[in-house]
Parts: sequence; structure tokens; C-alpha cells
Amino acid sequence: MPSIVDETNFSLAQDESEATYVGMLKREDERLDFNDAAKNIVNKIRALNPEPLANILVDDEEWKILSAEVGSTKTGEVGVISEVGKDYFSINCQDGCVNIREIKPSGKKNMMVRDFFNGYKKENLINKRIISLGAGKGILEWHLKKNMPELYIECTDYTLNAVEQLKKVFVHLDSA
Repeated sequence: MPSIVDETNFSLAQDESEATYVGMLKREDERLDFNDAAKNIVNKIRALNPEPLANILVDDEEWKILSAEVGSTKTGEVGVISEVGKDYFSINCQDGCVNIREIKPSGKKNMMVRDFFNGYKKENLINKRIISLGAGKGILEWHLKKNMPELYIECTDYTLNAVEQLKKVFVHLDSA
């Protein structure tokens, strides 16, 4: 503030060559993909806050993520909750983990994770898989598991898109 008062404050013009344009965000752009780097996931959470908010699916329930930080080391499979602390839970990603600090569970208000744990058994989160829709795999698995459990097969190749996953399912059905 003192630099504004004594008029020594100066502004820098934006370098238009480094400016980027983001088109209309779609609903699937809000879903976090844990096959990405921890830093990118945290930056996406920051970018989507305060609206529309990044989200994850836990037990078929959408949780919006308001704040997170890059965690230390990955201790398991990508997209799985590996650690639960007093005021955070960690989800494994490509190069480490992301510590979730503030969430908005479906139908509830924004809350810190430590407050969320007052009404939710944190032990139930350990080793829980987060459904990630980043590559289309998660939505296919979720729909098959929920609506057609007899057709559900575990899809382990995270690089396939949804169309390739469907082809894999139909090949599986033909061979059965």
C-alpha cells in the first residue's frame, strides 16, 4: 500500500505471446485424473476454485475438492487413498501423492477434512479407489459396475480411451 500512496507503484503489461485462452469448461474437465503429476493436480484444484470446483467420485458420491497440496511419496497404486491423517487424506498419483485438505461432500457445505472426519470414519477411506474420469476409463468402469455388474471387467490399461475400453469389453463378451 505505501507504494500506491507515494506513487512509486508500477504495473507490468501482460506479455500477449505467453497468454493462453481456455475455451468453455465441460463437466468432465472438473474431474481430477490421478494419472497426472501431483503438481498438475494441485494446480487444477487451485484453478477451478471457487467455481466450478474440481471433483472426485468416492463410492458413487461426488466430493468437490477445495484445497490440496503436493504430498511426499506414493505408497501404492495410482488413484487409491493411501494415507489418512488428522486433517488430510492422501491420494496416490503418477509421481507421488496429493494431500486433500478441504472438501465439499455431495449435499453438504464446504469443510476442512478434519471436520469431515468428525462424522465419517477415516479408517473407511484407506485403500479406497477414486474413480478418475480423465481418460474415459473411470466413467466406463463406474457405469458398468453400477448398471451392468455382470458385464464389468477390471480395466487396467489407463492409457486407453473410453471407445477402446468398450471394444475391450465387447471382445471379452464375444470370447465368453
